[in-house]
Amino acid sequence: MLCRLCRASVSCALYRHSTLAAPRRIPRATPSVPPTARTRLPVQCLHTSPSLDKRKHHSPQLTRPALDSLKSFLSLDEFYSSFDEIEKSLREELGSRLVLRPGLPVYEGVEVTASDGTHNTLNLLAQISMTPTHIEISPVDPSDIKEICLSLQRDFPHATPVVHNNVIKLPQKRITKEYREQVIKEIDRRGKSAKEKTSKLYSKFHRKIKKHEKAHDIDLRRGAESELLHYKKYAYIRLDLITKDQIESVKNE
Repeated sequence: MLCRLCRASVSCALYRHSTLAAPRRIPRATPSVPPTARTRLPVQCLHTSPSLDKRKHHSPQLTRPALDSLKSFLSLDEFYSSFDEIEKSLREELGSRLVLRPGLPVYEGVEVTASDGTHNTLNLLAQISMTPTHIEISPVDPSDIKEICLSLQRDFPHATPVVHNNVIKLPQKRITKEYREQVIKEIDRRGKSAKEKTSKLYSKFHRKIKKHEKAHDIDLRRGAESELLHYKKYAYIRLDLITKDQIESVKNE
């Protein structure tokens, strides 16, 4: 065979430039790691990582702070129960009343101060029924209508009771974007109100520490004040978690 460039024999030095010349093979680099030593990570291992799998996200677990110094100034039973009562009250308010469509038992449990000054739940003062469009409340004593309406507006800020022939009708709200935002704002407001109660409780217990400061060592007093402040922050975090969980529930309802 002749070279296309110089028509010489295949021994021509220019033959390597010819298109007839076979392409030059470049040897593949030998891997430094033997094939048996190379392992391939399974794809699923990426999804089991807590930082990547959002479905496995949980609220942080909070540990109640120790109060070794504070117990010298206060009764811990009174202290714990006071803070726990605020948290319990917030959970009940948000979990039952501040939802898009409260159930019938929620209305039955509304506390009402009757015209004679007694305190009763609504189911003891009236017959309650629910339809797709409204809640119908028929008081046993028509003189309780005003107090019942005030109690409903207190527990359900967006409710608008309508009285007709001694029967209270509470229209069911349509679940719109605006209504959902109203409920979320009310949840946020209740959460802030609970934190204000916590702040007042902190001030109350701090005054008790000040009252007995002369009877204790200064280092013990400072330790008690530090523990009280730490517990206040702990209570704030718990209230924030309750509020945020309820807001997420309303958004997804």
